Amino acid sequence: MAGALVMAWDHCVAMLLVLATLGLGQPPHPEPGLPGLRHSYDCGVKGMQLLVSPQSGHTIRFKVVDEFGNRFEVNNCSICYHWVTAEPQEPVVFSADYKGCHVLEKDGRSHLTVFVEAVLPDGHVDVAQDVTLVCPKPDHTWTLDGHLAPPTTFSLSTGRSRPLRPSPEHSFVHPTPTSPSLRSGPTHPTLARPQWGTSEHWEVDQPAYTGTPLTPEQCQVASGHIPCIVRRTSKEACQQAGCCYDNTREVPCYYGNTATAQCFRNGHFILVLSQETALAHRVTLASIRLAYAPTGCSPTQDTGAFIVFHFPFSRCGTTVQVVGDQLIYENQLASSIDVQTGPRGSVTRDGAFRLNVRCIFNASDFLPLQASIFPPPAPAPVTQSGPLRLELLIAKDETFHSYYREEDYPIVRPLRAPVPVEVRLLQRTDPSLVLVLHRCWAAPSANPFQQPQWPILSEGCPFEGDSYRTRMVASDRADLPFPTHHQRFTVAAFTFLDSGSQRALGGPAYFFCSASACSPSGPETCSATCGSGTTRRQRSPAHNDTAAPQHIVSSPGPVGFEDSRGQEPTQGTSGSTRNSDPRPLLWAVLLLVAVALVLGVSVFMGLSQAKAQRLQEGSRV
Repeated sequence: MAGALVMAWDHCVAMLLVLATLGLGQPPHPEPGLPGLRHSYDCGVKGMQLLVSPQSGHTIRFKVVDEFGNRFEVNNCSICYHWVTAEPQEPVVFSADYKGCHVLEKDGRSHLTVFVEAVLPDGHVDVAQDVTLVCPKPDHTWTLDGHLAPPTTFSLSTGRSRPLRPSPEHSFVHPTPTSPSLRSGPTHPTLARPQWGTSEHWEVDQPAYTGTPLTPEQCQVASGHIPCIVRRTSKEACQQAGCCYDNTREVPCYYGNTATAQCFRNGHFILVLSQETALAHRVTLASIRLAYAPTGCSPTQDTGAFIVFHFPFSRCGTTVQVVGDQLIYENQLASSIDVQTGPRGSVTRDGAFRLNVRCIFNASDFLPLQASIFPPPAPAPVTQSGPLRLELLIAKDETFHSYYREEDYPIVRPLRAPVPVEVRLLQRTDPSLVLVLHRCWAAPSANPFQQPQWPILSEGCPFEGDSYRTRMVASDRADLPFPTHHQRFTVAAFTFLDSGSQRALGGPAYFFCSASACSPSGPETCSATCGSGTTRRQRSPAHNDTAAPQHIVSSPGPVGFEDSRGQEPTQGTSGSTRNSDPRPLLWAVLLLVAVALVLGVSVFMGLSQAKAQRLQEGSRV
C-alpha cells in the first residue's frame, strides 16, 4: 500500500514538473479582455527598431522611458535619433540609434524601454505596455511582455527620479542645491551613459537620495582644492551640492576627487573632473574636452589636479530639446587619444573617456521676467529686373546748382581741380527707392571697356589707391523731390599716362558708373558704410546678390584736362596732361595748306605766263 502511494506521488510530481516546464516555455497570456500587442524588435549595426502590428482601427503611439521612469513623447527627431514610420497594412516601426536619447549602456549592451499605446479612433487608449529592447540580444533568454493594464492604472510621472542602488565608490551624480541666490538645480541633473576605458563600459548609479555625501576617499584631495559653488558653506548645503566639507581647511567646501556636474537655472553648466579619476581610467586631464563644442570652449580653470568647465547652455555645442513640459540640455565630456603611427600600422596607449551630462528642467517652473513683442517688419515689395533710366551729369561747380549741357562738351578742367559728378535715377516716383552706385571709373574713349581705366568708386566707396581721394557729397537738399534718387561725388582732375613711356597721353576722358535701384526692407538698408581700410555695403536682400542686374551710365561727352600753368603736361606724382582741344592745331594745319596752295597757284601762273611770252617772241622771229 505504501509502495503504491509512493509511486502515485512520484507520478504526480513528474506530471507537475512537465506541466510547469510547458508553462514556462509559453509566453504569458494577456489578461482577459485585454488583447496583447503583437510586436518584435531587431538589432542592427547602428541602431535598433521595434515593429508593432496594430489591430484594425488602432493607432500606435510610442513613448521612450528614461532611467528614472519618466516617459517622453516620440517624434521624428534628428537630435535624439528617433524615427517613426507607418505604412497602411504594415507594422508601425520605431527606430532608435544606439547613441540616441535615453539609450543606456549596461554590460556592453544597449538598453531602451519603450512604452507602447494602442489608441482608439475616439482618442482613448485601448492597450498599453512596456517593451524593453536589448541589443545585442542575449543568447539564452526570453523577454516577458510588460503587464497589460488599462491606461488608468498608469500613474503620471511627477518628474522625480526613482531611487536606485547607491554606489558610494562612483557617486558621480550630484544634484545642485536649491539655492535662491544661485537659482540652481533642476529636479534631476544626471550624468548619462558614461563610458570609461577602451573595452569596459559601466554605469554610474544615482545616489539613493539627494545629498548623499562623498566617501572619505573621494574627499582626500592632496592639492589644488577648488571651492564648490554653493549658496552657503554649511555642511548640509555643501553635501547637497555633491561636494566635500572639512571645516579645518581654509576652503571648507570643495569639489571631491571624482566627476561633478552642476546645473543652474540661470543657464550654466559647471563640470569638474579630477586628475586621479582621469588617470584611473587611463586618460589625462590635458586630453579632456567638450565633445560637442567648437574651438574656444577650453577649461575655465586648470589646477593640475582638477579641470573645470563653466559655460552657458547656449554655447559649446550644448543640445536642447523640449519634451512635454521638460527642457533637456545635454553635452558630453570626451578624451582625445594620442595615436602613434608606425611604418605598418598605428597604436595608442590611451584609454577612451566619454561622459554624457544631461540637465532636465520642468518648463512650468520658469516664470518670464519680461515679455516683449516685436511686430514683424512689413513685407518687402515685389521686385524684379527691369529697365532703369539713369543720367550722369558734370556740374559747373561744387554747389550742384547748374550742369553742363550736351552741346557744351568737350569741356576742359585744370589738373587737380574738382570735377563734380552726379548720377540720377529718372522717371521713378517711389520715395523708398535708393540709387546705389557700385563702380565708377574713367576711360579715354566712349567705350566703357577701353583700356587704360582709372577707378573712382569701388563698391560704392571712394577708391583707396588714389592719393587725391574722391569725396562723396550728400544729396539731401530740400529742392530735390527724391533725394535718394541722386548720388554725387567730386573727383580731382587727372590725365592718363602711357604704361610704357610713363608720359602723359593726350586726349579727353569719359566717366562711367554702374548702378542699380535698391528697396530697403526692415533692418536692411541700402547705404554704403565706408571706413579706412574696410568697405562694407548694407542693402536689402534682393540686392545682396552680386549677380543682380546693373546698369552702366556715361557722361554726355568728354572732359579734357590741362595744366593750370598752360604747360605741356609731363610725368609727375599727381599726373598731368596737355590741352586736349584739337582745334588750334587744326587751324594751323589748314593755314599751312592754304598758304601752300596759294604759293603753288602763284608759281604755276608765273610759269605759264613766262612760257606764253617765249612762244610769242619765237613766232615773231
